[in-house]
Amino acid sequence: MSFIYERNTRPFLNYEEFPDLVRIKEHVDDIVEELKKNRLWLNWGSDSYDSEGRCTFLSGDWKVCPIYFGRYKGMQLGDLDEQQSRAILSSLPEKFPKTIELLKPFEALNFAAFSRLHPKSTLHPHKHDNPFAWICHIGLIIPAGNTCGLKVADQTHLWTKPGDIVVFNDNLEHSAWNHSDEDRVVLYIDFRRRDEEF
Repeated sequence: MSFIYERNTRPFLNYEEFPDLVRIKEHVDDIVEELKKNRLWLNWGSDSYDSEGRCTFLSGDWKVCPIYFGRYKGMQLGDLDEQQSRAILSSLPEKFPKTIELLKPFEALNFAAFSRLHPKSTLHPHKHDNPFAWICHIGLIIPAGNTCGLKVADQTHLWTKPGDIVVFNDNLEHSAWNHSDEDRVVLYIDFRRRDEEF
């Protein structure tokens, strides 16, 4: 039992433990190509709001482009109404055919999206109630100079190049930043933990 507890509280995991992630990482160039052709950025819902409806842990600008819904099929697309959401969802296979084909075999996939953190933007320390899932970020557009990072608990990952990949536990306090003058974009993947990891 203590082994499982320790495993569940590790900030970062080795992505090579997950063959589906290794396979997706091998096709980063194809994913970036589709991303650059189809920009569909939405304000995304947070689970922490201030009295005016703004995300409490965001300074700057953060947008998301949803691309695949696995187990989370009922998710609302930001602040869009049902008709707008349906229109976007129906357009995804045409806009991102290669990326979606890469994601389809990933049986544990809950949700995937492009996540864009704008220049001079920060996601301040926060955590989520997501006990049955891991989060993966695969770097797609990464500014130079070690100006972007992700901190989970007491460990920090600095983004250095496209194709960098991290798997982390978003139930622990985490933060992200982009101190550069360019966008930082990652492929965000939420996927279900294996039974032995609960």
